[in-house]
Amino acid sequence: MRVRLSEVCKIVPGFAFKSSDFNHGYSRAIKIKDIISSGVDTENCDTVDISRHDHTKLEKFSVSSGDFVFAMTGATIGKIGRITELHDGNTTYINQRVAKFEPSIDALNKDYLFYLLSSRTYYQYIITHIDSESAQANISATSMGGFTFELMPLHAQEQIAKVLLAIDDKIQYNNRTNDNLYKIGQTLYKEKFESSSQAKMQKLGFFFPVVTGKKDANAAVENGKYPFFTCSKQISAIDEYSFNESAILLAGNGDFNVKFYRGKFDAYQRTYVLIPKDASLLGYLYWAISLNLKNITSNFRGSVIKFITKGNIEDFEIPFIDDRETIYQLQKCLEKIESNNYENIYLAHLRDTLLPELMNGKIDLSKVEI
Repeated sequence: MRVRLSEVCKIVPGFAFKSSDFNHGYSRAIKIKDIISSGVDTENCDTVDISRHDHTKLEKFSVSSGDFVFAMTGATIGKIGRITELHDGNTTYINQRVAKFEPSIDALNKDYLFYLLSSRTYYQYIITHIDSESAQANISATSMGGFTFELMPLHAQEQIAKVLLAIDDKIQYNNRTNDNLYKIGQTLYKEKFESSSQAKMQKLGFFFPVVTGKKDANAAVENGKYPFFTCSKQISAIDEYSFNESAILLAGNGDFNVKFYRGKFDAYQRTYVLIPKDASLLGYLYWAISLNLKNITSNFRGSVIKFITKGNIEDFEIPFIDDRETIYQLQKCLEKIESNNYENIYLAHLRDTLLPELMNGKIDLSKVEI
């Protein structure tokens, strides 16, 4: 049976909180910026004061663990994220231009709905129904609900959701493992280097030459062969490479962040590519830079676009002692994080490949093992 999304699903656009409501109170509000590749970053949502609003009216804009939200405007229009956990024990709401979806009939499985809305088919629908009169990409709840699709039997929906959820659960498990590994590395670095009375301060320029990539940001291509590092937290792709090394990637402007990579890659001209002279120090240097990022970038220049210079990096001093055992442990933590990241890339590709095949009924669900 072919149905319209609005016939089987309730679409709730977010509440228009006032700017004066933010950064006060104890509740949180999910904005478009909080919808990230791994889900929804509820931990870093802006706090909001709801005391001046009718709590009864606000209730329909609240979200729970397991809900999913959708970006209705901006460069990330069409991006969807599932809420896996809420923080602080306080109510979380959706802000304007963020929507949540709720099945309105029992014959629609909520997890199946999430994957339907995550599909390339729905994204293409969104792109072709953007409001052409808006200054930026924008879509209404009415347009979002106009999408039509074949409503499978409920048992088929549940089986599809079960297969895809198993993949996403493994990705989330790897992410949690990586969070723990990062904390282990953080503790090792602080205890063995920052707290060591034998450590000597050494400039970062001693460990590597400070160079940048050469590519323009628009050099990125969809489904490219190699990673392409820009100043964004998200990693793009490209079909050629300029580097084949173990490197730390430090965003030189805008959203300062630190990544690492071993292998073939390319980089944007404002991304610093820091290749250690001693590759075994990659783990040590990764934690040294990531834990000192705020201090390294504190002397940024520029009032509109913040940027750091080569000298900001070269002259920054970190504690160092040639403790090979700890250096080895840090390297192993980094390699395990790397291994989990590779597995996540494979799993995400598998999920995205399976998604349209499952939705179109091209895969026999009875033969799928989880």
